[in-house]
Amino acid sequence: MKPQAANLSRPSSFVLRPEVAVLVSLALLKLLLHLCLNGRYGYMRDELYFMECGRRLALGYVDIGPLTPWLWRLTHELLGDSLLAVRLPSALAGALTVFLTGWLARYLGGGRFAQFLAAFAVIIAPVWLQTGNILALPSFEPLLWLICICLMAVLFKTGRRDLWVWVGVAVGIGFLSKPSVAFLAIGLGVGLLLTAQRKYLLDKWLWFGVLIALAIVLPNLIWQAQNDWPTWEFLHGMNRDLMSRIPRWLFLLGQVIYQHPLNAPIWIAGLIWFLAARDGRPYRAFGWAYLVVLALLLVAHSKIYYLAPAYPMLLAAGGVAIEASASRRQWRWPKVVLPAVLVLGGLVTAPLGLPILSIQRTDAYVGAMTFGAFQKVYEITGTWHDQFGWENQVTTVADVFSRLTPAEKADCMILVGNFGQAGALDFFGPARGLPHPTCVHQNYFFWGAGPASGQLAIVYGLSRDMVDFLFGQVEIAATIRCAECMPYENNLPVYVCRKPLLSIKDAWPVLRLIAFSNTGVSPAKGIQLRDALSKYRAARAPSRGVAIP
Repeated sequence: MKPQAANLSRPSSFVLRPEVAVLVSLALLKLLLHLCLNGRYGYMRDELYFMECGRRLALGYVDIGPLTPWLWRLTHELLGDSLLAVRLPSALAGALTVFLTGWLARYLGGGRFAQFLAAFAVIIAPVWLQTGNILALPSFEPLLWLICICLMAVLFKTGRRDLWVWVGVAVGIGFLSKPSVAFLAIGLGVGLLLTAQRKYLLDKWLWFGVLIALAIVLPNLIWQAQNDWPTWEFLHGMNRDLMSRIPRWLFLLGQVIYQHPLNAPIWIAGLIWFLAARDGRPYRAFGWAYLVVLALLLVAHSKIYYLAPAYPMLLAAGGVAIEASASRRQWRWPKVVLPAVLVLGGLVTAPLGLPILSIQRTDAYVGAMTFGAFQKVYEITGTWHDQFGWENQVTTVADVFSRLTPAEKADCMILVGNFGQAGALDFFGPARGLPHPTCVHQNYFFWGAGPASGQLAIVYGLSRDMVDFLFGQVEIAATIRCAECMPYENNLPVYVCRKPLLSIKDAWPVLRLIAFSNTGVSPAKGIQLRDALSKYRAARAPSRGVAIP
């Protein structure tokens, strides 16, 4: 009696067969790549900040969704604060993305070759190599977007309308990771409208899913409203100061580079398969969703990597399309040549996404690969440079703090310029006897100025002009040096400041003018802040007897 053939349209057929074992192996490969290399450098700027956000659990944060701090807090409670523990959720998310991409290729009708091609394409993409190796917001986006797509693929094939509820759950959780999942929701909505799947737009189950997504998101929206919509303020400033400078041609070129140039034929074939292939007709909404999200991000002058989570579904479909094309032509060579090319291409670009080399050699390698097109290579390798110098920075400050008298230490404010510096002090500082820092940047603004009066402050990370504006007596006590850091974290003067010209604690609400900047304070914002603080100081000076310079 012959065994029955697997029915790919039924989730119950999913068992550990040879093709599934291949996907598990590729997912484990992805996981091991990150676990073996996670301690090559040190904690990254964002990770230090996320950890402090996780210690101060909230329903929302200025510049990040709450899911990432929540995940860190969970791993912290279970595993501690080692680099391995901090980065484990990102590595696991990357491995699951590899597995689900291959699974989706299988569900769309692909054989072992299609599944391998799609899954391995995810592994070599530089953008996902990098985000899988650090705790970052983009680490979880591809997985959450892909879960939505996989659920909808099953729904379209089987007609299981109750799956809209789980799509809603995935979208809601995706929003808590990063609000950009709203682009996917819009894209899928347009995709349904433009295809035969528009019948689902009147389905009560879809609207149940929408309500569940809103219920998951609602607490975060309430937090936003209670705090005057700081995330919108942050995104608006980032678009004005940073993203509007990204030319659209560079955004499009970046899609090829970030996903790996060798992957471009695969995801382009997948897009065509969704939009034009007969077998892709039930899933045509996915192709339209990609085009809609692409258009929205082009209009918004988005960062290049914002479109990255849309590619796993295209790679899955691309694997199916290439396998089907080779089968029709009875070509055998693609099953040998294409995997070999991807492996070799992945090895060539691996230093772009993994900390394989020393930071100096990484800069040199990237410079050579880009033929010297970038005078400031650290603009490309900044994620790696941001993993150096934080403990040294705190040690330098601790040495300055140790020179103070006991009375001065008891009322010393440590005022810093950005959340990386503040996060480093919060993480490494307590072991050195340092108080929590005072910082206006991002969510630190909502955590306030701290208990110190501000009569004495150790300050670094602020311009000398601003320091002189705030204090009447300023002396340089040390200099923070770090050749491997980003340039703006090297050669930083550490000031000991006395005789404040205004009360930082009292003037704290005024500092919101610059609190939610992602790119530093623009000249216009700096002037606006100085004017506002000058008015505040002038109004307060007569009652306090403070001389105004």
